[in-house]
Amino acid sequence: MRLIRGSALAAVSVFWLSAASATGTVPSPSDNSLLKGAACAKPSNCWAVGSFQTTTGGGFNQALRWNGKHWTQAKIPQPGGKLSTETNALYAISCPAGSDCWAVGSYNNGGAKNEVLHWNGKRWSSAKVPQPAGHGSGAVNLLDGVACTSRSDCWAVGVFTGRSAAFLNETLHWNGTRWSQVSAPNPGGTGTDAFNILEGVSCVSPSDCWAAGDIETSAYFNVVLHWNGNRWAQTKVPQPGRSWGSNLTSISCTSASACFAVGEFNTSGGATLNEALSWHGKKWVRDRTPQPGGSASNHQSHLTGVSCTSNTRCWALGYFARGSSAANLSEALRFTGEKWRRVKTPQPGGRDTGDNTEPMGVYCASAFACRAVGMVGNGTTLLNLALRWNGKDWTTK
Repeated sequence: MRLIRGSALAAVSVFWLSAASATGTVPSPSDNSLLKGAACAKPSNCWAVGSFQTTTGGGFNQALRWNGKHWTQAKIPQPGGKLSTETNALYAISCPAGSDCWAVGSYNNGGAKNEVLHWNGKRWSSAKVPQPAGHGSGAVNLLDGVACTSRSDCWAVGVFTGRSAAFLNETLHWNGTRWSQVSAPNPGGTGTDAFNILEGVSCVSPSDCWAAGDIETSAYFNVVLHWNGNRWAQTKVPQPGRSWGSNLTSISCTSASACFAVGEFNTSGGATLNEALSWHGKKWVRDRTPQPGGSASNHQSHLTGVSCTSNTRCWALGYFARGSSAANLSEALRFTGEKWRRVKTPQPGGRDTGDNTEPMGVYCASAFACRAVGMVGNGTTLLNLALRWNGKDWTTK
């Protein structure tokens, strides 16, 4: 998700795009629906979260549950309200157990506020959470990523506006009893117009977590922070886009010596390319990745989510377009310990101009069971997308 500087509420309305056609068995609560995050307690027990809009306006949380055979829509709170001027949106979810899931995002009913919802095995409920930017009409509080190591240890990351109108990194911790704010570095500065955002988080243990995002100064630059059990600290990370821009959207870690972060970077020639970085215990390095969109001007490849089940088993999902007027098509890259390889994916949104098939998040419960979620669109409708890796192929079933 990209938060646009100068548009404080863009983060809670960015999902209102236009979109596409039916996608297998996944339900869409309206023809303006989008899934952003997924998590599984086991292959037959998964959740997908996102948002949707109705013809009367406003924005609503959505949560879909996979029971091993089909997706069903679950009842979920709307803390921002249900009026046409009010919005709710969920961006990420983590499930340390089948009866314990946390979903995070933001809602707006006169100022953007952090949203945290909890699943206790029977129902979803709203949790009390800090609002570091306050509750005023110009405030921005937004949570874009969440990761739990147990029922009593979770991190949620995102962005909030500070006193000088700066966008600052936000890190919240769950200790089993309450959510509290924890200080984090702001490599992009803290003065007027400074911009920092964390878009993803992954934890190996309570004393080993990584958060990824970016800053904006002269351009966008990758940022990775590490939690050592006592504090968050910035780590050195490659910038493949150099002065043209790099940003990270997702991160997944399986051990103290194995993490992968993905996103995109820009070139001097006007292309946007896939970006994958890896941590092997000593430093972050850039990995070579396929670029299905090509490297010509206005050609694009974007990685939006990554999920790993071991040091040598990862999936990165996203989308690409071969030109400014071309369809956005889904892409899946597989890491097997040596390099990233592209694997064929369905294109239920179509391949014509204006068509879109865009995975936004992915979660692998095992090397043979992964779920990718997002949206399909054709300019008039926006429908939920759910793809499934069965160990051999990606399908919509």
